[in-house]
Amino acid sequence: MSTSTGNATYFRTVKRENPFVQLDRYFIENDDNLKWASKGLLSYLLSRPDDWQINKADLLNRASDGKEALENSILDLMLHGYLYYFPERKEDGTIERWVYLVFERPEFNPHLQEAQEKAMDLINKKKNRNKKKNDKRLKGPETDNPILDEKPETDNPEMDLETDNPEVDIPEEGNPVLDNPPYTNNKSNDIDLSDIEEDRKKKEHVRTMSPNRERAIELFKVNSPANGIPDKFIHDIVHRMTKAEFEFDSETLRQACIVTFPKLDDPGIFSYPHYFMTVLEEKAMRQQYTENQKAARRMV
Repeated sequence: MSTSTGNATYFRTVKRENPFVQLDRYFIENDDNLKWASKGLLSYLLSRPDDWQINKADLLNRASDGKEALENSILDLMLHGYLYYFPERKEDGTIERWVYLVFERPEFNPHLQEAQEKAMDLINKKKNRNKKKNDKRLKGPETDNPILDEKPETDNPEMDLETDNPEVDIPEEGNPVLDNPPYTNNKSNDIDLSDIEEDRKKKEHVRTMSPNRERAIELFKVNSPANGIPDKFIHDIVHRMTKAEFEFDSETLRQACIVTFPKLDDPGIFSYPHYFMTVLEEKAMRQQYTENQKAARRMV
């Protein structure tokens, strides 16, 4: 359709929003280790826009599989390196929220080994808990017998009642750039995360910053005010970059700034410092993957 005013002609295009998504075909066609349900969940997570907030309630409402099937798919994705989660903590050390990172390929995941160890631990805990429940059902209720001299085993520390170990929900799910609310205790869930974080903390080690990272942080502190970044965000981001468990240089940081600076006032971003660090980690991960590929080609 066109409209004319004098000698000028204007064209107006009437079309719907792009209904298609673009996905890496690797996990769909080449990764035979993933279950079909897990491939479907991963396709959905990767299809969301960067500023799309995802949580467990939303995922449950978008399919009829149910809670257990959803959690099994999440564990499957963790086990094969497509998903990693970690707590974002407050200044006093308490957990503020759980953050999930979703990756297109396992080799893009810098926390691959840790994610797989977490998944195996959770799967084993789940199997052991289900075995206890099945054994209890097969055993049936015990009845008193006044003729027997045996005493009830009330002092047995191995008793089946799990009164001192409540089951807890897995953290809320999210995409690589979004915040996720903290998990809550819920006995209806059969995945126990009661001691996973303690195990993770024991494995953590303090990393010394590389000279490249130090130079990048100094450049960020100098250039950010000129780009309209508030001081409170600068201090927060600098603190996070100092504590980050991944390395980056000035070029990687520049790429992250190009992506994140225009979204400073985006109402869809709940925490700008967290968003910035997630983008920076993704850029650093991709840079490391590219360097590894180049090194591998040189060795051939």
